[in-house]
Amino acid sequence: MRAVSRRQPTDEAGDTDTVQTTGAPVINEPEEIRMVNNRHELGKRFIRRIIKDESNVLFYLLPAKRDVQLTTRLRCARQYPTIYARTNRHKNSFILFGLNHFQ
Repeated sequence: MRAVSRRQPTDEAGDTDTVQTTGAPVINEPEEIRMVNNRHELGKRFIRRIIKDESNVLFYLLPAKRDVQLTTRLRCARQYPTIYARTNRHKNSFILFGLNHFQ
């Protein structure tokens, strides 16, 4: 069996550090962070619209609201109770994530 030697590709200047060796697109780190932040803000705005408007189509997915007398006595009051999920499928649901993070 013969060993196959592979030469690392180089750019015009002969520099091997700046060449992308995989076929994946290069994403600038600030752009990637901006995309994540944008997605986070869109999710926050979306869940708050659902919570505000009782005539929203997705409002029925929310759990029952907490008692007002109870929430006035709590230090960190939330309208809806924190929901705990056992499976990753339910943990990654946008309703659970939104209720637990954006209230």
